[in-house]
Amino acid sequence: MSTAETSEQDSTSTTASDSVRFYDDWTDDQPLSEWTKYLDDGDFEASTKTDVAPEGGLVQLRLKETTGGGTNGVLGWKNDQTGWDSAWTMRGIFYTANVGDDSRYTTQALLLYYDGNGKDAPITVPLGIVDGSGNEIPFRFEGSHIVDGSSTEHVPDGDWQDDTWYNYEIDYDGNGTIEGSIWKEGDDKPTDPQISATVSGSLDDSRVAAFQINGPGSYRLDGEFTMDHGYIEWTDSEDGSENERDTISVKATALTFLPGESEDSTENEDNSIDSTIPDWVDKWFHGDGVEELPYDLTELEEKSLPEYDRTFPRYRVKNEVTIDIESADGRTIDDSTINTNSDISPVTLEGVPKTHAPSEENDEDAIEENVLRDDDCFAPWFRDALSGDWRFTEPEEKSKLADRRIEIEAGNETIEGVQVASIVGGSDVFLEVLRQQANERTPWYLSAQAFLQGKFEQCGVGLKTRLALISLIFNLPYFYTFLDVIVMADGSSLVRMVDASVYPRHALYINEAKKGGASNFDKGDEWKPNQKLVSSGNPYVPELTSGNDRFDNMGAESIAVGATPFPHAGLLYQYHYDIGSRTGPHPVLEHAEGETLNPETLSLQNVLFPDGG
Repeated sequence: MSTAETSEQDSTSTTASDSVRFYDDWTDDQPLSEWTKYLDDGDFEASTKTDVAPEGGLVQLRLKETTGGGTNGVLGWKNDQTGWDSAWTMRGIFYTANVGDDSRYTTQALLLYYDGNGKDAPITVPLGIVDGSGNEIPFRFEGSHIVDGSSTEHVPDGDWQDDTWYNYEIDYDGNGTIEGSIWKEGDDKPTDPQISATVSGSLDDSRVAAFQINGPGSYRLDGEFTMDHGYIEWTDSEDGSENERDTISVKATALTFLPGESEDSTENEDNSIDSTIPDWVDKWFHGDGVEELPYDLTELEEKSLPEYDRTFPRYRVKNEVTIDIESADGRTIDDSTINTNSDISPVTLEGVPKTHAPSEENDEDAIEENVLRDDDCFAPWFRDALSGDWRFTEPEEKSKLADRRIEIEAGNETIEGVQVASIVGGSDVFLEVLRQQANERTPWYLSAQAFLQGKFEQCGVGLKTRLALISLIFNLPYFYTFLDVIVMADGSSLVRMVDASVYPRHALYINEAKKGGASNFDKGDEWKPNQKLVSSGNPYVPELTSGNDRFDNMGAESIAVGATPFPHAGLLYQYHYDIGSRTGPHPVLEHAEGETLNPETLSLQNVLFPDGG
């Protein structure tokens, strides 16, 4: 995504307190719409690629030059920006994707206050790699606006490295002093600037920033030089001072959804639905009709269903935590706020007309088969238990929340932070009603399980499927996610999806950018169309013959008291987690940013369990 002349940052990489003049991580539908080529005297290519970067989004800007002879290209902002004469900061991250064994004439630079009409720029910041003689090009300031002889020089670790991410930051104080730092991803940001220079001449005009890249030397006609950029940001900073972080904002969102294709049974010849839900349950309920979620949470659309004249969320459960911290010194917390935004999507019943334009006199006959909507089966039960339009009902939301202040030792300093734990989940409200109504309607001489099994038999459900359904209904599983979010005063953050139901699929977004997805349910691999929910005869263990182990494991975990946070929790749930009895890897997903928090060294004992789980 890109911004220009905005007051808030829409990224995950830095803080939201500085006024953002320009930001781009190339995740828009038209990722290069804010950019233009100012120079191309060779085989210069500018494109985007999808990959995970340490900072920014999941899309990167790729700059490539393949023509020999040291030719070069320049890609810069399309629109001029004012404010170069005031205090500002330029940040970014780049990756040395393809440099080659002999790297002569393979260089790149950041051009500042660029007017777009030549190879020179008033302020040029080389970002490696080597010149025509094979010498390392240091990180420094040069150009017509840099006072001759004033610039210092620096090469990270004394040698640029291939296949490496480098962070950079350029600070101008508005009074003629410009400073810069560059460091490898994973290393600490330098305490003091590594290079500095004096700027002369006017910076009053409206101009742009640009990337310049030079291709391989003439003797390497088949050479290639490729650099990837994760993001670039230009922000205001305070006159004559370092660009300290004042406000840190992190929003973590966990989504749970049922993948699949069309949720309209009339589109399938056998009246089944192509999703991750096993057969009988699939004929009763809708999934979310999605195979892949967008990278940007704001692009997540609602779903429309032919049975209803309204839209529904395209997910099952949303668990969202936002932490805002104010800190004047980057070490202590002056103020903090915590906000949560959870949501459970309504469960919707299938039942679209087999022809989308049924006549009034045979409207009921035109409804596709769904025993839950059938007046001869279960519809009266739901009318008695549910109010309004009972065909779609929002489950009761189950949630647990806890927070605390923490301190972490970083070098010789103590950094304060805020930790929030949020568990949110829900179950299928219609299956809950089936259990409740069976308990209320069962004659004294029968068990509720036997009574409900007889009802299923009356409605045409086969024996093995009936047994599996009874187990599912009387040991009802919950879809849930457990988020643990830590934000420190120095801007570092760690977001962990500590635990989640083994079924269905979950995804993690941080500041609305997707950071990972678990249990992808790739079609033909982790799920197949028309799965069969059957039982081997044991009424307590549902079994799937089509290979959906996740659904089977969810049913098994729902029987083990304390294995999941709902419907029973407490210390037993934390005990199950601590001894590692949960299915799959834990944490399920995690993402760290900044220098203080490291998921590899921060013990899982630091996880905050609400109410002991």
